[in-house]
Amino acid sequence: MQNPRGADVFTTICWFIWNQRNKIRVKDIVAPLEKTSDLAQQYLMEFQQLRSKPVTKKLPKKVIWKPPDAGLLKTNFDGAAFEDLGAAGIGVVDRNSSSKVLAALFEIIPLPSSIVALETIAARRAILFLHELDLHGSILEGDSESSMLAIKN
Repeated sequence: MQNPRGADVFTTICWFIWNQRNKIRVKDIVAPLEKTSDLAQQYLMEFQQLRSKPVTKKLPKKVIWKPPDAGLLKTNFDGAAFEDLGAAGIGVVDRNSSSKVLAALFEIIPLPSSIVALETIAARRAILFLHELDLHGSILEGDSESSMLAIKN
């Protein structure tokens, strides 16, 4: 196995045999044994061709939090779904123009029917939180464009 290509072929054939064995155990359709070597090499060639194609990655736009203008507040809110628990979490943070946290809230709620619903509930709770604290002049900021559009309309 001095040849790296030979090692790749050998490893792929071993994997192919193991994979065929698993298919036999669950009574799935398998390729004839005499074709194993050819099929494994074809599989490896396809894999290597796909790997050699250049991948263009689009870097996510870096989001930088900006404080509000003097005299204003910024209220950030978000929701997180925990499907395995059947619950969701809502978080709200109020900051002033110096980026100082004035108030924060976290609540666990029953899992809503969708992420958009969760984000909308989080937005509503953020507004109620502002009223409870008697805070005025706040800019709302959330992740969900559709929720933010619904609130603006």
